[in-house]
Amino acid sequence: MWSRLYRNHVLMAFPTYDSAKHAWVPQVDINWFLGPSHDSTFVRFPSHFLTEDEAVRWALARGQAWIDKRLEHLQGRAPKRRRMFDMIEAFNESLTKAIPQQPRPAQAGPSRSLKPSLSFEEFTHLLAQKKGLTFSVKTLQKSYAALVKVRKTKRWSWAETKRKVMRAQQAPAPTGAPRRIPLSERAWGRIH
Repeated sequence: MWSRLYRNHVLMAFPTYDSAKHAWVPQVDINWFLGPSHDSTFVRFPSHFLTEDEAVRWALARGQAWIDKRLEHLQGRAPKRRRMFDMIEAFNESLTKAIPQQPRPAQAGPSRSLKPSLSFEEFTHLLAQKKGLTFSVKTLQKSYAALVKVRKTKRWSWAETKRKVMRAQQAPAPTGAPRRIPLSERAWGRIH
């Protein structure tokens, strides 16, 4: 999965192979948060490409153009709302600079805040609390995307979503097997 954070939106490219045309079709899932609310859209583009990488790059670029157009439309309708988006974006950028990308497990303390959302950074910190536990960024992004989708489908509160992450982090690993995290909506849905 290919993803990118752009202007407080998360873009995830999902190219599919069209066997009839022997070409890749670009698709992108766009998610955005505003306080406790979350919204998303899935866009499939009519273009076709010979390679998967070309389809991914095109989908991410077109996704960014879609976001720019959406935010321009919101700015034209409500200047106060646009200023709020700018403030949120600036705040998120300052947090990204202040929080290390992959903290050492000894630095990651338990998150006791009752914020109305669960950012990707918080998700990463919650899973990194167990000593010696590391995951690739790609694995974490896939798991986070599945968690956000199942949260929306099952209408979990953010507090319940954080509890699910903590339960997944605390679940014992099979003897001799590497530690795993849920990667699909189904796997997240099974956590009690």
